[in-house]
Amino acid sequence: MQSNASASTTRKVILLKDPAEDGEDAYETSLNGTGYDPMFVPVLRFEFLRPSELPLALLNPNFVTLVVTSFRSCDSLQWALSSPAMANSRDQLLQTFPVFGVGPKTCAALRRVGFQNVSGDDTGAAIELGPKVIQFWQQHPNKKVLFLKGDKALETLPQLFTEAGLPFEAVVTYNTLEGASPEAVQQLKAIDGLGPRDW
Repeated sequence: MQSNASASTTRKVILLKDPAEDGEDAYETSLNGTGYDPMFVPVLRFEFLRPSELPLALLNPNFVTLVVTSFRSCDSLQWALSSPAMANSRDQLLQTFPVFGVGPKTCAALRRVGFQNVSGDDTGAAIELGPKVIQFWQQHPNKKVLFLKGDKALETLPQLFTEAGLPFEAVVTYNTLEGASPEAVQQLKAIDGLGPRDW
């Protein structure tokens, strides 16, 4: 009887974001712990790009490392690696080329693509990754850094790189599109039995 009363007083909370892909979401944990029922509805969509310069950049010996700030760049990387131009160099690149990712989610996605020399799991933001990349580059000061990013990326890493005198080339690998997808709208409409008491 008590459990039914408890269930009927649980209030729903809509989180306008994607749920965490690598473990439990911090918002979900916090809301569940205080008696709320969180629901995730993504309101941003992402379009992955096929920049023609990416396969050539991956083959360019002037780049000493690859820096990836989001797991969303991995679709473009996968596309570039499957291009005919990469056929003779792909395996060697995946085995040895140094790659930096921001945080465990991005690093895990890079490893799923096939990269084996990945660093950055212990960082959670670009401000933490930047000094590691700069320190690595300082061992190869005549080389450049290849930097993959989204169209709405912050300027944190470019600013850190510029201040350190580190030459880099940025390639936009995905666009961020605003507005809920038709699937997200349907998800909201499909919520049964919602009324004023639920919010």
